[in-house]
Amino acid sequence: MEADAAGCDRRDPLLLIGLPALPVAAARPIILTAAERHRLKKAAWGHKTEHRARVRAQIVLRAARGRSNTRIAVEVGAHVDTVRTWRGRFADLGLPGLADRKRPGRPTAFTALQAAQVKALACQVPAEAGAPLSRWSCPELAREAVERGIAPFLSASTVRRWLDQDAIKPWQHRSWIFITDPDFRPKAARILDLYARTWDSGPLGADEYVISADEKTSIQARCRCHPSLAPGQARAMRVNHTYGRGGALAYLAAYDVHQATVFGHCEPTTGIAPFMTLAAQVMRQEPYASAKRVFWIVDNGSSHRGKAAVDRLVTAFPNAVLVHTPVHASWLNQVEIFFSVVQRKVVAPNDFTDLAQVGDRLRAFEDRYNATAQPFQWNFTTSDLDDLLARIDRHTADHPEESSVAAGSMINTRRTSGADHLGRRPRGAPEEEKSRLRPNAWTAITAGDGSRTTQLEEGPHMLTVSDLISPAAFLSIVGTVQDTNPGMDGGMAQRIANEGLKFVVACGRMPDVALAPSRVVDEGWHALILHTKVYEELCASLGDFVHHYPGYAPGNYDPLILVRTQDASVLS
Repeated sequence: MEADAAGCDRRDPLLLIGLPALPVAAARPIILTAAERHRLKKAAWGHKTEHRARVRAQIVLRAARGRSNTRIAVEVGAHVDTVRTWRGRFADLGLPGLADRKRPGRPTAFTALQAAQVKALACQVPAEAGAPLSRWSCPELAREAVERGIAPFLSASTVRRWLDQDAIKPWQHRSWIFITDPDFRPKAARILDLYARTWDSGPLGADEYVISADEKTSIQARCRCHPSLAPGQARAMRVNHTYGRGGALAYLAAYDVHQATVFGHCEPTTGIAPFMTLAAQVMRQEPYASAKRVFWIVDNGSSHRGKAAVDRLVTAFPNAVLVHTPVHASWLNQVEIFFSVVQRKVVAPNDFTDLAQVGDRLRAFEDRYNATAQPFQWNFTTSDLDDLLARIDRHTADHPEESSVAAGSMINTRRTSGADHLGRRPRGAPEEEKSRLRPNAWTAITAGDGSRTTQLEEGPHMLTVSDLISPAAFLSIVGTVQDTNPGMDGGMAQRIANEGLKFVVACGRMPDVALAPSRVVDEGWHALILHTKVYEELCASLGDFVHHYPGYAPGNYDPLILVRTQDASVLS
């Protein structure tokens, strides 16, 4: 009989009453491949891994070393039953077994079709829906959906969750503007070439400089009726709302693009004389006075507009070259970026006793800026410009009803060459076929105007389904994909529906080419076919009905059929 130091019997209790001991289950053996070990180590020691995934990975790694469940439980700080559970699941299912199983939860109260209808409503302008609103909000969408009978009840939080699945934000808006300058492309290209230190296809010399100049008008001296309070702990700076007006002045600045040097002065107002004073301030000092050429980039303001301004500047300074930006394209002028810095760091929140204090602070900031400034990192090139203009041309051609009369000048802005609008031709595709397969991608020039700076944003590159079918029909197709694949998130379902739509377009525009979808794309095609009316109208717009054949003989297709299908989808 075994006994410990205190004389207690340490044998199994069942043996003491004459019964055989229960068998102890052996721990499940774990054998890892190199790939599994790499992924588990990354999950076990990664800084961004969630805690439960980290613990499960550590359990499996220790189990692969042959350690017992009890020892692993002590080392990872978990219960032995937890260790046994995840060890067994990995032994049965591998890495997928470490994920949480689906929980039953409460049954869904809404169908995928209802969610799609709400998303389609959010993609409409409220005025079109008959609502006296400028923009939708989640509570307003929930109210409108209930009034339309889409759902008997609906909360704003549910609407917000649905919209978040597809990044739909109807409460936001962006402004845009059509290009009206018929010479937009050559004018913009000259400026972009100057930023890259080239002119007329040749590099600039060491004694050639690029100056970006403009005026920041109406800087007011607002004397607050009460002194501003400095920020403190958990307290922002306090500025009194009421103020007395002390007048306004204009700040003229010339920015050396490649030297990051600013020259400026204040004037009571803008005009030809103040601008020429700024030009003299720069051109009468070195190295600009003895430079071979000094390029002045300006917008089309009244102080320096037209050929008269060019002649006036050249007469005063023969080595100066005045370069105008296109109309409504001040975002190409880098001095606007400097003005935005001035607005944020010097002017706002605008608390000055008089105009003299405004001028003193602007001059002091100019010296401070020149001491440490670095050139702006300008990344927009002529290639980006050609891509942008090509997408605008396609949008104008495909949506004439959305274009203004002024947009007609955009057609003349593209570069004419043997290649397509993007400056490159698809491999093996003639130009006429490329134009026939050009996608109906849409874009808009988006300009956000704040503190004298304007930034141009580019539209999407890929085919958008809104050009082929209505948003409501597309969202309904996405809902069908989710219904046939329970648990699939909205983003993946939308991608599958989009790929299925692109496949049908490729088949309709290339009927003589043998194409076949992958299993995932076929899922989106099936969902599209179920919407018979939408599918019929889509095929009619393509000029040929795309039939679906459930099976095929392998001999009818070559091994590269999927590769050819992918290439065709990209072209179309």
